[in-house]
Amino acid sequence: MNSGSAAKTDPALPGRAVFDFVSDEPQWYTVNDTVMGGVSTSRYSLTESGQLYFTGTMSLENNGGFASVRSEWQELDLSNHDGILLRVLGDGKSYRLRIRTATTDRRVSYNALFETIPNEWQLVYIPFKEMVPTSFGYAVDAGPLDSANIGSFGLMLSDKQPGEFELLVDWMRAVSEK
Repeated sequence: MNSGSAAKTDPALPGRAVFDFVSDEPQWYTVNDTVMGGVSTSRYSLTESGQLYFTGTMSLENNGGFASVRSEWQELDLSNHDGILLRVLGDGKSYRLRIRTATTDRRVSYNALFETIPNEWQLVYIPFKEMVPTSFGYAVDAGPLDSANIGSFGLMLSDKQPGEFELLVDWMRAVSEK
């Protein structure tokens, strides 16, 4: 994968930095289908050029089928923004952006699917209003995402896509549609 990074301090970048993977930010950790008997594996690292590198192997054995990476809890008020803009380099698979809030049970996360193009940097915009609340993979009635009380972010590969995967995230920014 080509890990070329956009200039993180470029004043032309829109919105507010949420993660730039070079400063003192919350740590990340993996959660895979092993919590329910699956055998998928994943790991993450921060690259020397300041990107989150999420990679692993998705397995469907033992009713498996997901791998994820999450940020530690750190509450953010993003109420002056309409969504999240990510710069990603993917492998052609579909990933989910996941956000948990302080106003819902921590088992609830707001999800939005995004497609990647193999070996091509792309900008992905996900409006908060399009994120769907789920718990353990099922849609729940938890109301709209409360962007004033965001607690953590995550990325997930799911939807039963077996095989190797890798995703680079250069940055995540909270942006407004104005």
